[in-house]
Amino acid sequence: MESIYLTPEFSITPDTADALVEKIKGYAAGHPNEKILFGRADFSMTPPSTPLHDLLDRGRLRPPADYPPHQRTCLVGQRKGSGAGGNQRQAVADPEEEKYIIRDASGHPSGVLLEAAMEIVERAVFAAVPREDKLAMLREASHFLNRYGVTSVVNATGSLAEIELYAALRDRGQLTVRTRNSFGAVAVNHHLTPAFLADLEKARTQISRRFWSQRIS
Repeated sequence: MESIYLTPEFSITPDTADALVEKIKGYAAGHPNEKILFGRADFSMTPPSTPLHDLLDRGRLRPPADYPPHQRTCLVGQRKGSGAGGNQRQAVADPEEEKYIIRDASGHPSGVLLEAAMEIVERAVFAAVPREDKLAMLREASHFLNRYGVTSVVNATGSLAEIELYAALRDRGQLTVRTRNSFGAVAVNHHLTPAFLADLEKARTQISRRFWSQRIS
């Protein structure tokens, strides 16, 4: 699984929207077997330079599509598959996520998800992408960093499921960067629920212990 990377060479403005759509369509045509297309580009958060789902819909892509901007925590998803309700005006269950869904004047989701609302798309994508594809993406990302001399990374967000992916690569001898993972998401108030504590304990006792036993041996 690959992605189209347009940052920093490409910034979305009212004058470049058509060019962006053509680049996305060209990439999609060259990757017909990809169920989910990932991409990255710069854009302004001030309309009309903000790329709403209508822009991605013009590319006739299979959703969801992911366009994080430069220096801003945000996702842009298509009308279908964004997980934010598409045409529906009803608020999502989590008020923290709802607060960061950017809606138009009629109350419909615009396709832009900020901060905590990004979890809506991230959950859908994580569930849809096969495990081996996730491992392949992490492996390729590690090799990309290595080419630039990067040997250590910090993931400011994360979960037990993500840590288990890193651990799986490590156990295969394919993790080529040292990683530090946090528990939690962006701009989300976390609570020490039994489920959260259970995940934390599993990471501490099973994954961390296996790491140290391998180093000692």
